[in-house]
Amino acid sequence: MREMPTAAKLVAALCYGVVGWLTAEAFVPQIPDAMPATWIKEASAVIGVFVGWFVLGRAMGVGYARVFGRAITMAAILYFWLLFAFTFREMILRSLDKRYDGPMEAVTSMIDIALFFATLSLHIPTLVTLFVGGLVSGYFVEFAKRNWR
Repeated sequence: MREMPTAAKLVAALCYGVVGWLTAEAFVPQIPDAMPATWIKEASAVIGVFVGWFVLGRAMGVGYARVFGRAITMAAILYFWLLFAFTFREMILRSLDKRYDGPMEAVTSMIDIALFFATLSLHIPTLVTLFVGGLVSGYFVEFAKRNWR
């Protein structure tokens, strides 16, 4: 059964789209010059919109006391999907440059690429933007879930 669109889902999608954009904005200075950062902000915003709509919009409605835990969890989910998307993109670009001998080597190299991106993202402005933005977004979504039906 499909759920109807709600105000909470809309607010979650908009808020997490902004959080995705701002997180990418904080992350871009950490990327090496040899690795172009094309479309990273736009892709992060789109991933944020999907995470907000499909995950956060459903998860709220638990009360303001529990918003902190849910919002931090949703920020971690957004971080995972951003990390996965950009790791997958980098693996595809490397495979198009014929750097791998086979598909298994390409897939296993994703672990190294993900670790590289994860160490780049362990940057205070990036993490603060992600988790504070997630927390603020969680309170906005909780407000929308309680007040707008």
